[in-house]
Amino acid sequence: MLCDPLDFSKIKKAIDDTNKLIDTDLHHLDSVNGAIMEANEHLMNAISHATSIDKKYLKYTNG
Repeated sequence: MLCDPLDFSKIKKAIDDTNKLIDTDLHHLDSVNGAIMEANEHLMNAISHATSIDKKYLKYTNG
């Protein structure tokens, strides 16, 4: 199953926007930071699977 690259950019933007919102309200940061990191890891796994590019190389192209 091929995925549209725009789907990944939308997911990444949502993760980044969520992280920015949490940074403005630091008392929630500790409870949610792990979930954001996990979501980002799942995103990288999905991109890696869809593109057959190893995750270790994706970090160099991820803005």
